[in-house]
Amino acid sequence: MKEAGQFHVERLVKAGKIDSTWTKAVFDKSEKKKFGKKTEWVVTFNNKKGVKGKKLYIFLKLDGEFVAANFTGK
Repeated sequence: MKEAGQFHVERLVKAGKIDSTWTKAVFDKSEKKKFGKKTEWVVTFNNKKGVKGKKLYIFLKLDGEFVAANFTGK
């Protein structure tokens, strides 16, 4: 899921949703988490130069489809 997460980080930068420093973010981990009855991948990236946050959480369906992204992990 690392590659899928990186793809969405780049897509979010291009769309202006997150600042450009995220293109150099470092992959942290990917893990499956349960949210109610749904299980999703949570892929995290670290960025010491992040403007809004230093850790970005990318939420993906089990097949890699994008669900959401935020700096809180919730």
